[in-house]
Amino acid sequence: MSALKPAGLVNRVEETPFSQKVNNWPTKRILILIASVFLLLIIFLIGLISTNKGVWEILRPETAQRTVEISDNSQDSVKRSEVNEPLLPSSIPQIASLPDLIIQTISFDKDPYPTYQADDTVTVNVVVQNIGTIDATNVNVRFFADLPFIPDCSTPSISAQTNLSSVAPNNGTAKWGPFTFSVPAVRGTRQVWALIGCGTEQSNRENDFAQKTYYISGLGAWFETTGGDVGSRGLIRVGKIIPNERRQSDYVLVANTLDDSVKTARWKLNKYAKNLVPAGTAYNFFASRFLRKARLNGGNCSIKSGITGLVYCDSDIIYSGSSAPAGDSVWFVRGNLVISQNLVIGGADTAVFVVSGNITIETNVTRADGVYIAGSKFADFGGQSSQGRQLTINGAIYAKSVDLSRTLGGSTCKSGIICDNSQTSALVINYQPKYLIQLISLLGSPSIVWKEVEP
Repeated sequence: MSALKPAGLVNRVEETPFSQKVNNWPTKRILILIASVFLLLIIFLIGLISTNKGVWEILRPETAQRTVEISDNSQDSVKRSEVNEPLLPSSIPQIASLPDLIIQTISFDKDPYPTYQADDTVTVNVVVQNIGTIDATNVNVRFFADLPFIPDCSTPSISAQTNLSSVAPNNGTAKWGPFTFSVPAVRGTRQVWALIGCGTEQSNRENDFAQKTYYISGLGAWFETTGGDVGSRGLIRVGKIIPNERRQSDYVLVANTLDDSVKTARWKLNKYAKNLVPAGTAYNFFASRFLRKARLNGGNCSIKSGITGLVYCDSDIIYSGSSAPAGDSVWFVRGNLVISQNLVIGGADTAVFVVSGNITIETNVTRADGVYIAGSKFADFGGQSSQGRQLTINGAIYAKSVDLSRTLGGSTCKSGIICDNSQTSALVINYQPKYLIQLISLLGSPSIVWKEVEP
């Protein structure tokens, strides 16, 4: 018996059973596609897990961390690491152990003060070190001179591209050399480079080069002093065989290394390693005792007459030929001092220049009186050329380093004995006993003795 529907009621849509929907052909195609993708995904995961090393990542959005797990089925171990980084897909590099080569030392035959004359032969040895964990073999070594840039494996070298057969790991070393080269006929400071490891796979290529500095002394020039001693913590050498009756010192000639080219009227002390001035430097000796008092006297940066006593200047000074100081004065200069014109101090006057930086006597200057104390370098040349006339200093020089590269010659010294480097010195320093007496009254320190020059 069938049920009667009340009049006025709308028929309700009856739901189609799921089995009938599946029988619908479009629906069947969608379900088959989903099942196929799911089956392929299961097959891929099974293959990945069954490999010898599996890698997977677990992303943790709540902490912006990525935990990387690397499993090694053969060793049954798991390593874990967590790093804070953006949640981006990334690969995990597998870095094999490699050598890591560095240059431990570049040594010259005249170390620790490698000073040469033009056309001298330099003997070099390079020690290569392997700070990596495996052996380095057939290590290429190259040598370069006077480059204005850091060399690479494409830069032409002055040495044959020879190889070290092996450099052991874990800080093992091997020596390359000896190698020789001739220095150029150019005065001044020069640089050489060594480069290693071209063609060798390494964990770090940024440390494959090193630089070494050496110095070429004046070409045929020499200096002399009268009335005092000459001392150096390093090397004393001149660039010329000087006349028999001439010498570098009237009394004591002392240095860590005395070259055969230097002469004294009395005593030589070679391989002397003790202090020649009070502990530290001559500049520090004076600055520690008198700089504060000089500051109290106010600042003055003009070297001229009418200024006496302790004077302080908080900047560089260039003396360009104004009137010379009269009386007794000690100038503390926080900077550099350049003497660009002759500075002649009267016979009854004294001037001491205590300079924190460099002191330069330009090449056109032929007279520069005073005691010069440099916290850094003293140079007897400057300006357009190192060739000029003889320079005379009535006083003394103290400095951390000294560059006496002035030579006789150039447009202002063309001919005659006074311009002949074989007969005339480029620099004469005449020790002045008046500084002993007059500095005592000014500085109140009877222990100061001006007897040494540090070339």
